[in-house]
Amino acid sequence: MALPDGYLAGWQQVPIVVMVQAPVGADVWLWPTWYRLQVLVAWRLSGTGQPVTCRAAHPWAGSLGSGVVTGLVFLAAFGLEAGESCASVQQPFPPPLLAKTVAPTPYDAPGAAGGPDLYVQKDGFRETFCADVPADMADVMFVTQRPLAVAALNEKATAAGWKTKPSWFLVSEHDNAISPDAERFMAQRMGATTGTIDGSHTAFIAKPVAAATFIRQALR
Repeated sequence: MALPDGYLAGWQQVPIVVMVQAPVGADVWLWPTWYRLQVLVAWRLSGTGQPVTCRAAHPWAGSLGSGVVTGLVFLAAFGLEAGESCASVQQPFPPPLLAKTVAPTPYDAPGAAGGPDLYVQKDGFRETFCADVPADMADVMFVTQRPLAVAALNEKATAAGWKTKPSWFLVSEHDNAISPDAERFMAQRMGATTGTIDGSHTAFIAKPVAAATFIRQALR
């Protein structure tokens, strides 16, 4: 799905809240270095002085491996099995509204394996993507969205970090970009500590305190 610059900026509210709530000695980084890799890495020192690190991901970074972190947090994200793609994991479930509001570009995606980019059209953008943010913010998110190559939807995961790391999964109950049923399936499959949030695909922007509180569970 397309990811707007304003969407990346929304991440900034979450680490601020985590820092305010965090114990003395904790630190938080925002790591939005690639539009398909939106990752918030938070850490604290345990009683033994060892770092306890979690990675919170939404939505694409949840399909990557776990690296050196000690826990994984999925915020309305893809928790894939090795060999699975973001498209294939959703096939058993009713298609989300995104399937109707996304459109291909008339050109092939630059640098991709072939095929067009996809972007969310203006009509239906807010309902699909960010129904719980103010209309003016949704307008900014629409005009700054970065299209996603179709090829990325079918790119197969090479590892499943949740198989070796404790995981937490926050399901967005009114997500119109990823089916909430698919999110619940992925959360149950990975045996994740699961919570729900009454919000859209970008509920962490509309409700940063709730998102940050959930992330902090992984740092306890």
